[in-house]
Amino acid sequence: MIVRPVPDCRREAEGGTLGDVNAKANQAGDRPVGSVILSSNTREVLTSTLAAELRDMPASVWSQRSRGATGSYVMFIEDEVELADLVVVLWDIARSGPSPAGVSVQRGAAGTVLLVHGADFSLAARSGGPVLVVSDRIRGVLRLDRDPGCQAELSALVSELIAVGQGGQPFSGSTLPPVPPMPWHRDR
Repeated sequence: MIVRPVPDCRREAEGGTLGDVNAKANQAGDRPVGSVILSSNTREVLTSTLAAELRDMPASVWSQRSRGATGSYVMFIEDEVELADLVVVLWDIARSGPSPAGVSVQRGAAGTVLLVHGADFSLAARSGGPVLVVSDRIRGVLRLDRDPGCQAELSALVSELIAVGQGGQPFSGSTLPPVPPMPWHRDR
């Protein structure tokens, strides 16, 4: 696996970085990420912290005071193949059945909060946004909900993951119209 720094990112806000959380080193399972070592355990702790911010802070306060808002990079899914692959994996989790492993859901101050831990990524999202991803493949905390080309799909994905995380059945694909072609589908 090749780990790359985040390309052409736009910092959403100035403020601290999350490097202090990522600075753990020399533990089993650590992987080099640029100049920072990131272990899957560290990734999960970081994402759990981001989910706690989403759960505990009102939306008006989160955007100005949280580490998730001040330390994240806005990324467009169509610009990164790894992110498109991540969305496919998340849809597979959402369609896998009720209460899939690695998915937890909690009620929060500004909506329901979703936390998903995968093999090489973790996701923290709140119903209605934001959607934050920490990946072993791309350095940093990535914010996906600002991508105008996939806001509707991300909203549907988060809603479905919340539903199955609460023990509901996955939506039947037979009753849904086909997914419209998205910009990243043409490369596959």
